[in-house]
Amino acid sequence: MRAAKNFVILFIGDGLNYLLNFFAIVYLARVLEVSNFGKISFAFAFFSFGSFLTNLGLVSIGTRDIAQSLKTGERSLQNKYINNVVTLRQVLAAIIFIVLMIIALVINKPYEVKLLIMLYGLSLFPFALLLEWVFLGWEKMIYITISKLILGTSYFALVFVLIKNPEQIKTVPIIFLVSNLLTALFLVFVYLRHRHGGHIQSKFRERFSEWRILLKSAL
Repeated sequence: MRAAKNFVILFIGDGLNYLLNFFAIVYLARVLEVSNFGKISFAFAFFSFGSFLTNLGLVSIGTRDIAQSLKTGERSLQNKYINNVVTLRQVLAAIIFIVLMIIALVINKPYEVKLLIMLYGLSLFPFALLLEWVFLGWEKMIYITISKLILGTSYFALVFVLIKNPEQIKTVPIIFLVSNLLTALFLVFVYLRHRHGGHIQSKFRERFSEWRILLKSAL
């Protein structure tokens, strides 16, 4: 019964988020016109690839470890798992963002496209901070659904209110950044209210060793 309930909650969140994104895309295609919409799509492809690299298998491993710690009663280890995954994803986001900036500078495209790639690249940081996988491990699906609604609603609303002509093309990736940031902040806020145990501090050498193990498992 609980599994079915969780599935329905996630299905609703995903469905509404996809629907809102679809409406936003249709609106952007109409307002920005073919040429500018093509530039947006091209630049967004770089973000999509970068977001894939910040995920790797880290999210799956983190969810698995959190779920296992709940079963074994070792809840105090959860902060350690979460800190390691989040920090490593932020490090990966920083590296990938630098790579995207280099690509944007050397690629044979107009200045506007280069800028769009860089602006979309900024969203890698809030994306790497998204804690949906933590709540998946905790089986608190309602917060995942709320986060998806925040993401979809804020993006659609800001696009609809702010984008009125093709010249506002550079505002689109900024709106995308704001939407991801709002979603990440919501999940961090809820996490801080529900986390188990205190703040985990560890030496850098210890943390680096744990990151290597995580990366090996993820690849």
